[in-house]
Amino acid sequence: MHDPGTSDLEPAVVSAAEIPPVNVRQALAALARTRGASARAEALVGMAFYADAKTIDAVLDAVAALRDPVWRVRTLFSAMQQMRPDFLRKLPASARSRVVAIVTSITRERLRAAALMELPLDLPPVLERELRAIGAAMRDPALRIEVALRRSADRTQRAQRALVADVLAAPPRKRAAALLALAPGLDGDALEAAFRAAQAMPTSDAAALALARLASRWSERAAQAQRDVRDRAAAVTDPRVRFDLLASVDALDRSERAAIANELFGLSAAFENDALRCRALLTVGGLADEAALRESASKAGISAAACVVDARERAELLLLLQPYVARLGAEVRIELTQAVERLPDDSFKQRLRTLLGRFFVYERGHTEVEDERWDLFVSHSSADAAFVSSLEDQLASRGLRVFVSGRDLDEHVGSLGWAEALYAAIKSTRAMLVVATPQALLSGWVREEWTAFYRRIVERRRGALFTVRLGVDMHALPEILRGRQVLEILEGRPLEGDLLNRILALVRGANAANVN
Repeated sequence: MHDPGTSDLEPAVVSAAEIPPVNVRQALAALARTRGASARAEALVGMAFYADAKTIDAVLDAVAALRDPVWRVRTLFSAMQQMRPDFLRKLPASARSRVVAIVTSITRERLRAAALMELPLDLPPVLERELRAIGAAMRDPALRIEVALRRSADRTQRAQRALVADVLAAPPRKRAAALLALAPGLDGDALEAAFRAAQAMPTSDAAALALARLASRWSERAAQAQRDVRDRAAAVTDPRVRFDLLASVDALDRSERAAIANELFGLSAAFENDALRCRALLTVGGLADEAALRESASKAGISAAACVVDARERAELLLLLQPYVARLGAEVRIELTQAVERLPDDSFKQRLRTLLGRFFVYERGHTEVEDERWDLFVSHSSADAAFVSSLEDQLASRGLRVFVSGRDLDEHVGSLGWAEALYAAIKSTRAMLVVATPQALLSGWVREEWTAFYRRIVERRRGALFTVRLGVDMHALPEILRGRQVLEILEGRPLEGDLLNRILALVRGANAANVN
């Protein structure tokens, strides 16, 4: 949630696909009549794409003549990004000097650093050394670090230790930001040295963020490092920073994570900005191990999203549920579906439906359906357990709640007898898939399972019964199964996306108005 650094620069002015053929000399002559920084910048980027050794100096001189330093820098790196790679690697000496002159003409260090980080990396070695030297001369150690990490491919421990030494030589008030910038480029002994340096800094929000960033990289001692982050968070005054620190802690034991998740929930609920509160609550939902907290945080996050005025932003916030929506209960899924349906009808809403539909959100349109704990019951012979296990993994990854008797029955029997528990599962499933193999067709239990589910379909006028045929002919299937949807898998063939999508579609169709 917290963005420790922002750039003064926007993305490239224009993409190569948008550049029409340009006669560079004619375009330069017309440039004097072009008004407005944006129009002049776009014209110069187009010229750079077609420039050669005879015209590139004039193009760069025109870039240098732009009075606004932001537009000057934007146009420089956009133009160089558009140059043909073969020409860029052989840039003439005069052009290289002009590039250096434009960069050094920028007096604001952050703007100059942004230019150095945005310029292409496949430059002539002489020019690359000069650009790195400009970065190394910057007063702000954080900017020096950012430029060094971007423009140097040297990631040896020696180079990393040199960067850490540079940070430690900086004024104390600058070290936290520099360590934060340095964290992504460290490992090994250099990472430990930087972490120890962050530990030794006086408590501040910036120092705590640096400590958290370094801890996230220190996999060898993750738990120890993250406990330090958790303890440091208690002294942080900014609730957003405190949230980010605690949200980064994921290597502790279950009880410690539970305490942190509850604290994060309290911090989230107190954020006044609707979008920020929504983002934080949905983050808690994704982090929480405890089902009740995950459900509460997710529901509160969906409600917060409804308060966001901008519909596109609302949709983007709801998409944050995507990674863990399959773990949510039916009530929350329905609430999410309703929130999506309240969005305006546009392409973005359709995209959201498509993405979330993969996680089985849209199959439950109302809450008055009787409790159906499972989306799919897989009836199979124990001889086919390996195939069924692979199938279950694939379907579960798409959000289906799949009951496989060999795995789930013992867990869910409770005080019930084995047969009673099996029938209870059949009564609480929306659909049944029969894995028809030679062994399954000889199994009395498999026949009893699909027969019981067929009786349920007749009684309730709801449900989908279908078959996957593996190594048996169509005419070998019982008439009831043969008269319904039958899919086929060839032996030795992997489970393919088309088959899985067809299974998903059949399960989604198992509603009150669609008896299969």
